[in-house]
Amino acid sequence: MQRIRAPVLFAILLLLIPIAASPLVSLDGRKDKSQLKQNKQADKENLTRIKDDAQLAWFKNNELLVPLPETDALLVNTAHVPQKFRWCRPWTKKFLLSLSKKFHAKFGKKLSVNSAVRTETYQKTLRRRNSNASQSSTHTTGATVDIAKKGLRINELVWLRKELLRLEGAGLIEATEEFSQAVFHIMVFKYYGEKTK
Repeated sequence: MQRIRAPVLFAILLLLIPIAASPLVSLDGRKDKSQLKQNKQADKENLTRIKDDAQLAWFKNNELLVPLPETDALLVNTAHVPQKFRWCRPWTKKFLLSLSKKFHAKFGKKLSVNSAVRTETYQKTLRRRNSNASQSSTHTTGATVDIAKKGLRINELVWLRKELLRLEGAGLIEATEEFSQAVFHIMVFKYYGEKTK
């Protein structure tokens, strides 16, 4: 029988280690009832669920939504994000810029945004072909984004998990690591910008 090399064994162990020791801070959406938590936060922050394209345009025109940033550290996956949905809340933009800058400084790679704002109308359409697209998704608030895991190495995923757990523990975001879709689903709380000045 072939002996398993140390780096391979280490990688396997990393995958088997629970995401977080505390049940209150977790990237597991089922245990943490993440979606319920996100919607409670959206209600607390009085975030509108954007119904249709007309309301989406109003939010853009009134600068309640800002364009997703694209930098040396962050790209928008244009195959996954239609042009009209490449928008987010200002505090979500600040989060994306900060997280991607740290990630790029450590690994020299870009993070990729796979999803951002959606309208309720689009969410209903999406649900017909994607069972993971929930009716109560906070993507419709513009505060939530998905960051792609595809192409990331184990050490990069471990770093992202730790960073997202740190921010979640500080009460700045609510994050879920999804596996049916290879993404981190992240709702950024309104006061993220105030607490990270």
